[in-house]
Amino acid sequence: MVTRVNTHMQPVQLDFEKDVVPLTPKGNATERHLCEAYEREAALVFPDAAQRAAYWKEKLGDSPPAGAKLQNLIRAMTMKKGGVGYVHPGKGSFPLMADMNRFVLESGAIPTLAWLDGTTDGEKCIEDFFQIGMASGAAELQPLVPVFLRGAHIVYAHSVLQRQAGLGYLSAWAKKTFPTVAAKSGFFEKLGRELQPATEDRLHGLTAETTPAQILTMIL
Repeated sequence: MVTRVNTHMQPVQLDFEKDVVPLTPKGNATERHLCEAYEREAALVFPDAAQRAAYWKEKLGDSPPAGAKLQNLIRAMTMKKGGVGYVHPGKGSFPLMADMNRFVLESGAIPTLAWLDGTTDGEKCIEDFFQIGMASGAAELQPLVPVFLRGAHIVYAHSVLQRQAGLGYLSAWAKKTFPTVAAKSGFFEKLGRELQPATEDRLHGLTAETTPAQILTMIL
């Protein structure tokens, strides 16, 4: 993918081992790491902000602010379907569901059905989809969905507040602000449910004097 995208991004070029791998925790690079690396390299090639903006405009059709918005555009325009770096999956690109479920079971975990949006050929045949999954070991955990979602919302809100302002779930601010764990979890769950990636930057620069109510007002 880097080789393909490099041809489009000239003169900004990445060396996978030097520029991408160091950004990963264990050497397992994703598209997100590539996008971060391209943003960093462009800042080196074009230290002047105006020139850099013109470069992104030429390559991506737009020049959003640095950070998540820019990286999302890099990913959408160069790495997703239709982009110069996209490689259409073919036979053998993905394991069979039965093989994947067997691997999960042998790992001591619980196979579950992965669901996107019901528009793919496989997901359109919902009955067959479920029957094949259940026959190969998938467990339906529908009763636990609310619990999973609550945890996901809490973790999402924590990660954003911690990154933007150091006001995460276990921060000094949280300990001072919430009288009980239930109150704290309730706030982070609500924030995570209402928050959207496009509104994350609104929480930048909060202080220890900011109240939970003020934070919620900023994203609604």
